[in-house]
Amino acid sequence: MIAHPSRSAYNAGCRCAPCRQANTKYQRQRALRCEPGHVDATEVRLHLQFLSRKGVGRRAIADACDLNPLTIFKIRTGGRPRIHTSTAQRILAVTEDARADCSLVPAAPVKYQLRTLIEDGWPRKLLSRELGFAGAWLPIYSQARKFEARTASKVERLVRRIEGGYLQRLA
Repeated sequence: MIAHPSRSAYNAGCRCAPCRQANTKYQRQRALRCEPGHVDATEVRLHLQFLSRKGVGRRAIADACDLNPLTIFKIRTGGRPRIHTSTAQRILAVTEDARADCSLVPAAPVKYQLRTLIEDGWPRKLLSRELGFAGAWLPIYSQARKFEARTASKVERLVRRIEGGYLQRLA
């Protein structure tokens, strides 16, 4: 004989209010118990928000850590309050370098780097050619507040080449 009201009675098929309450109480306690291998997702959620501000989207994050983009979305929006430890470690290992080429990043650092090169005497036409732009046009003349990540990456590589001595001014 099964005791009434209890979760056992609920599992046996009783749907009276006291048995439903007993089942609900059990399920809430079960959810609060620390499941082995699972951690609170708050730190991961904050990391995802940080990456989002840096222009890294959920698809790029999912590709970088081999997860489903829907999983990333659920963690970021709070739909998954607890996640597996290995999932947390994989997401926390993703850096802003994982952003997609077409994602948008702030334009100010890119414009600053280009202005600095021009002020140091680098010809605009040379810089434009090295970046793959037509004529002497450079992104510093754009009114855009954001550029594609690939443009920012090209400028960063160009600056590294110049600082490393791999590019000559009179090329």
